[in-house]
Amino acid sequence: MMKRFAWLETQAARQSRFTLTEQGDGYRVTRAAFTYGTRAHQLLQRWQREQLAESFVRQVDAGDLVLADWLAGDLNTQRTRRDIALAQLSALSGTGVRYLADQFLSDRQLLWLSDNGLLAKLAAITGDEGLYQQLWRRRTDQYSRGELNRLADELPGKLAVSQLMAATRNPSLKAQAYQALATLKPLPDEVEIFLLAKLSEPEDGELVASKLVNQGHASWLTTLAAGTKSYTLKRNLETALSASMP
Repeated sequence: MMKRFAWLETQAARQSRFTLTEQGDGYRVTRAAFTYGTRAHQLLQRWQREQLAESFVRQVDAGDLVLADWLAGDLNTQRTRRDIALAQLSALSGTGVRYLADQFLSDRQLLWLSDNGLLAKLAAITGDEGLYQQLWRRRTDQYSRGELNRLADELPGKLAVSQLMAATRNPSLKAQAYQALATLKPLPDEVEIFLLAKLSEPEDGELVASKLVNQGHASWLTTLAAGTKSYTLKRNLETALSASMP
């Protein structure tokens, strides 16, 4: 194997001594006649990636891999290794997955990761509340939004309900989370209690009310508006209801 690796390295470094020239009206293009160097470089990269993936699984299941060290490096290195880790999670034992999840819970160096890819996937696999708390506190990206969408598809499951409610604490995710919760019909007791409390808030009340109106809960809000003595709640409800009128 090492002989093959060394041979590929040699081929990747070779420069073709022959060129092809294409000439047209006002231009001339010269390129290498043989692209074995480029092809060898591609094969070398693929082989290195496969070796790294195998090493990742082996080290994780042995409890020897430190994620903060393995994911260190420039942004391209981080992304490459993140993609390898994501692709190999399904090959890990349950103990290996737990080993990685526990590192996110204990190693503060992982807070500097440039995206939520690995954290979101581990949270989805384990259902760990601590991982979800980290995910919702971090800057929103395609991975946290993707996990929120996946949870929305799992409604009215208990984990999906609890984590969608938790995700409303993230300013960039709360509109999406409220929207998903409002699709539940009828509203489960814990969701109704949660949203009722939010409806009375100056900050989110009108947003929550509008999501509920849009999802067909206008009659409930009308009843609430008629019976409340809270100025803030009444204002939030009436604003959302009036905006929905033709």
